[in-house]
Amino acid sequence: MDIVDDQDVVIGQASQEEVYKKFPLHRIVHVMVFDREGRIGSQRRSANKSYKPLHWTTAACGHPLSGETYEEAGQREGGEELGVNLVLTNFRKIKYEDSERPGLRRFLGVFEAVHKGPFNFNKEEVGGFLFKTKTELQKMIDEDELFHPEFRFILVKLYGLTSSQ
Repeated sequence: MDIVDDQDVVIGQASQEEVYKKFPLHRIVHVMVFDREGRIGSQRRSANKSYKPLHWTTAACGHPLSGETYEEAGQREGGEELGVNLVLTNFRKIKYEDSERPGLRRFLGVFEAVHKGPFNFNKEEVGGFLFKTKTELQKMIDEDELFHPEFRFILVKLYGLTSSQ
């Protein structure tokens, strides 16, 4: 994957293993999928995931491959995880520092898409999927449901939810 500087300019490459050992600044893409009623789609990560299994996260997410743009990565992840082609809109980029893994920093490229399904989920990646209103997601956060920290961060920073963490 690509390693970037503080302006998100590519300065090198590293394997995923190296990134999680040395924590250079890198990129992640997230796709927020909404249904026609405006509810937010979220996937429950598969029990097979090494990090944060069974945690709720964005509808599709992952590391861009080396040389891949945020948009290309978002399209690829939507296809791999949800089994659909998505029209990505409303790109935003935010810098994220992982409070659980001090020193881990990344740019989160966040897209939106509208899709009502049906989806063809990759069972190795996705353990469940649901559409919820912001109020329902806030209740899940308040009741300490398992949320991936980046999803919680995105919901707070970009969608106005609150978090005690």
